[in-house]
Amino acid sequence: MDILGIGGFEMLVILLIMILVAGPKRMITWSYQLGKYISVIRNMWSETAKQLQKELDSSGVDVKIPTDIPTRQSITKELGRIAAPMTKPLEEIKKDLKVTVDDVRSPMGIKAPAPKPAPQIKPPPAAESNGNGDFGTWSNGTEQK
Repeated sequence: MDILGIGGFEMLVILLIMILVAGPKRMITWSYQLGKYISVIRNMWSETAKQLQKELDSSGVDVKIPTDIPTRQSITKELGRIAAPMTKPLEEIKKDLKVTVDDVRSPMGIKAPAPKPAPQIKPPPAAESNGNGDFGTWSNGTEQK
């Protein structure tokens, strides 16, 4: 279950917080009002899509406007369908380029560059102690009197 990018567990936590804050009676009225607003928005979208489709049809443009409110899933699906003819030639170009690079490198004896190792970081040397409870190089074991 994924509504507006919110998972099931997250939705449950939000509902519990809302019940604690608003109480059950207000939650019912809020839900009723939210349902009414969602219905109005859907009707507005539907009417707008119909009007836009009429205008596009009368102008001769071959585009279909969805009558349902677009969701992330429907947009992703449509973009994938539109981008498919463009991605296939790009994949072929990538394969050809890889073959060409391999062909050029093999007669010259060039191998693919190996990844560089991460630099080794050495810890700073430990301060020497003379056992007198000195604080490193600040005191140097000498006291000022």
